Amino acid sequence: MKIGLAGVFALITVIASVAVMRPSAAGPPGPTVGVADNAATSRTSSVLQYGSARDAGVDPAALNSAIDLFRASVARGEIAGAVVLVARNGVVVAHEAMGLRDVEARRRMEKNTMFVMASNSKPVTAAATAILVDRGKLAFDDPVSKFIPSFDNYRGGFILIKHLLSHTSGMRIKGMFLDPMLGPTSAHPDEPTLQSEVARFGAIGATVVPGTSYSYSNAGYNTLGALVEIASGASFDEFLQKEIFRPLSMADTFADRVRPGWTGGFNSMYVPDEPARNRPALGGKYDRLSRLYLIKDAPKLVYYGVTPFARGSGGVVSTAWDYGAFFQMLINGGSYGSARILKPETVAEMTRPHTCIGSASVDLKTDYGYGLVIDPADGTFSHGGNGATLSWGNAHTGLLAVALTNTPGYSTAISDQFWERVKSAVERPGGSSAESPRRCK
Repeated sequence: MKIGLAGVFALITVIASVAVMRPSAAGPPGPTVGVADNAATSRTSSVLQYGSARDAGVDPAALNSAIDLFRASVARGEIAGAVVLVARNGVVVAHEAMGLRDVEARRRMEKNTMFVMASNSKPVTAAATAILVDRGKLAFDDPVSKFIPSFDNYRGGFILIKHLLSHTSGMRIKGMFLDPMLGPTSAHPDEPTLQSEVARFGAIGATVVPGTSYSYSNAGYNTLGALVEIASGASFDEFLQKEIFRPLSMADTFADRVRPGWTGGFNSMYVPDEPARNRPALGGKYDRLSRLYLIKDAPKLVYYGVTPFARGSGGVVSTAWDYGAFFQMLINGGSYGSARILKPETVAEMTRPHTCIGSASVDLKTDYGYGLVIDPADGTFSHGGNGATLSWGNAHTGLLAVALTNTPGYSTAISDQFWERVKSAVERPGGSSAESPRRCK
């Protein structure tokens, strides 16, 4: 039984400085530019820029067939809206918005609509950790207890940073943090904080021997966020802005930190309970944030919202273009234009298989690297966020795709088919796609 990226994240949710051409602000109502086949550009680029599908070695008809999957889903009312971006060798060959970002107000989706990325934040957290490894502030083999004293015990002392990155820490803490979180006191009026909440994990530690099995862990990635703060001396969101978002010209990407609320139960709209003036983390672009809709009869799908502080497990808000730039950096081996974010060998370490994602009930043969799902058959690295945001990259073919929707719980077959059709649209493969060493046997 073959399961694609969306299926992987449906499963683990249950069982666990060059100038960059940017998309214009909001365009006219209706679908915006789709398959690009009308502009001459270089066949390869280290940064994203619009260009011709044919010049990039992508068949426009096959690419259009891939995007048709989302167009049809919007037309059938399965998803409220989506933004799709496809690039090859840095050439953006498709960038299309469809459907609505606000159903009640009839506001159309735009190419620069911002989405709650949910667990698609984890590759960013992994990259932030890896930056500090490159600088000698952290090491993949460092024990967490070296930086967080509460882990210095028989349950937490054997957890290494690489275990957190590959979801093999042995921690089985449910949710993002312990419930309830700490509250402010006279001695600690700033509670809760990321570091204080993560420190509470230490006494619980691992219930399974670290490094021996995969179990998707939001708590583990929040621990990574705390480690970034401790090793860098900056808050997690400040570090992301300075070291990743600004160097990659991700001007529409932020780490959100205000707790949202619901207007009702399932099938209702995600609406932050704070007015726009209280969302400074979104850079004054609050009105461009897509609302989130839940599929009917999907009671097992839970949206956790955001915390009063930036966290490592989720919380990033981004656009298709910005997140595409992040994946292009990975495809480039850690650079984007004149900016060097990571060493090539560090990216190679992130994008190789480190453990097997498995389930006793499903024949799932997919590997996990550091913050990325790895398909060792063709070298594709990918991730998803709560079933609604999906991204893929392949350094061998130069392909990347970002598909952002505002409807968690829609048919995962759409996303699986989308990436397969995008891959089939490549007319001239960009290099070898030799298999990587597999972790799944």
